[in-house]
Amino acid sequence: KGGDVELHDSNASPTAISNQTSPPSEGLGEALSLHVFPIATLDLSLDYDHVCRQLPASIGGSQEGAQYKRMSLFNASAQYKWKQCVLRLELSNLLNQRSYAYTIFDGINTYCYDFGLCGRTALLRATLKL
Repeated sequence: KGGDVELHDSNASPTAISNQTSPPSEGLGEALSLHVFPIATLDLSLDYDHVCRQLPASIGGSQEGAQYKRMSLFNASAQYKWKQCVLRLELSNLLNQRSYAYTIFDGINTYCYDFGLCGRTALLRATLKL
C-alpha cells in the first residue's frame, strides 16, 4: 500500500491548538513533521522546528511591552528500504540559519547574545541488516 501522508505535532494538545493572541510568558517550542509515503518503501519527510522565547525584561521593569525572539528551522529527509538495506538522505537547516542572536538593552548596559548554529548539512547513510 502506498500514497500515505502523516502529520505529527509534538505539542498536540488542546492548549497548543487554542487561538493564542500573545506568546507565552516563558517560551514556546513547536515541532511539526510531515511524512509522505509515495510507495510503501519510501518515506519523504519535512520537519519544522519553531522557538518563541521571551527576552528578559529590564531590571525592575514590567512585563508590558515584552519582546520575543523567534527562530524557525526546516529539515528534510528521504528514506528508502529495499530488502535488508536502508538508504537515508538527511538535509538539515535547509534555510542555512547561521546564528541565533539577540540584544538586550538594560538602562546603560547592553547584553549581546549570539549562538552559532551549524549551517546547512547533508548526510547520506546506508545500513545493511545482517
